[in-house]
Amino acid sequence: MAIGEYAKNLEASRKGFKEGWIGFNDAERSYRKATELREQLLQHILKETGLAVCSETHSDWRKEGIKDPSDKQLGIYPRDQMRLFYHQGSYSIQGEYEDSSGITKSLVLLCPEHFPQSSKWTLIEEGESSLIESGVYERDGKYVLAVNGRDITRMATAKSGFHILEPDGKKPFLIDVAVFRRLGIPDLPEKPDLDSLKYST
Repeated sequence: MAIGEYAKNLEASRKGFKEGWIGFNDAERSYRKATELREQLLQHILKETGLAVCSETHSDWRKEGIKDPSDKQLGIYPRDQMRLFYHQGSYSIQGEYEDSSGITKSLVLLCPEHFPQSSKWTLIEEGESSLIESGVYERDGKYVLAVNGRDITRMATAKSGFHILEPDGKKPFLIDVAVFRRLGIPDLPEKPDLDSLKYST
């Protein structure tokens, strides 16, 4: 076997792998950009139509086998029908090697179905161990707790210590693909699993 033929095929192989890898990286960059633009498009449509997506999960329609869920079944509501809810409480987790504890805080936007009645709001003030579950009023650009009138605007806008901060509704990257489809936004392409790719023979 001539060394020249081996060298020719070796070079072709190197070139093919290089071009293939460059093509894959280009596709990956385009995919990330498309994902970013898709989320921006969703936010634009929601803002323009005065809608928002509830922070709570809306998945009963899947269990019921509904193929064309309505806006409400997907958690899409007019923004002016939704309300903010604040939760603060302590947590303690027992781990395999060490335990952890701390304070959890969340500010979320809820639809009428998930917004708790005022009779279920809670205010137990014990310093760092305070338990607060309250509706939130939006007044002059400020967030004010309904249970005690506390202004949490600075904390919310600084994103200080929040585990979940969704004053405008569920974050785009957490939103079900069905919501995007409902609003006329095409699906992203299915990404191949590199481990499943096979070279042709």
